[in-house]
Amino acid sequence: MFRSITILGITVHLVTKQEALDAVFGFFQDTKLNIIHTINPEFILNSLEDNEYKEILNSASLAVADGIGILKAAKYQKITVPERIGGCDFALDIMDKMQGTDYSVYILGASQTNLDAAIKNLRAKFPILKIAGFHNGYFSDSDDEAIIKEINDSKANLLLVGMGGIKKQETWVYKYKEQLKVQASMGIGGSIDVYSGNIKRAPVLIQKMGFEWLFRTLQEPKKRLKRIYRLPLFLWYAFRER
Repeated sequence: MFRSITILGITVHLVTKQEALDAVFGFFQDTKLNIIHTINPEFILNSLEDNEYKEILNSASLAVADGIGILKAAKYQKITVPERIGGCDFALDIMDKMQGTDYSVYILGASQTNLDAAIKNLRAKFPILKIAGFHNGYFSDSDDEAIIKEINDSKANLLLVGMGGIKKQETWVYKYKEQLKVQASMGIGGSIDVYSGNIKRAPVLIQKMGFEWLFRTLQEPKKRLKRIYRLPLFLWYAFRER
């Protein structure tokens, strides 16, 4: 089992990206659903207000550190996280490694326009990746059963869920974890919009410095400004926990 750290009650595994990739491909050999979370400060702050969400996050088979705030919180405990693993890039790394194998992916989320553009770009980027199916993220509760059937009928091994809304994607997968027949599932937030090309990635240097969140905020200020204000609160809570 992975080494881990607990930050404000949430477990984060201390793994490198390569170790995380190996773990995901190990999940593909399993008969049950393995849930993967990319933990950032916003996840943890929401878990402080919602015990059910805390349970959902701690149910993960793999929880990686996504966000500079998680690395700083670990340092308060004098623990070094081996590597920051951003969900957007990690999903791409998994799909890249899936090329040329019998494993396939199902992608759920985003608007139909952005999803169609994302699928087109992913097929161009990964020409021998098996995309078993896809569906937009705008559906009602009454559609859940049909979507789950579509996912299961696709025989996909990996489900990527980009519903975007805070807690929504993790809660949806957890709710249906017994019905879903995929071997691994990961929430990817707004990554489908990024894959579509309609949301630009930060330059590589800014990504490496851990400031991609600021770049994204400048593109979507109405959507993201409130989230930025919560980061100092998270760091204070994490420092006080020490």
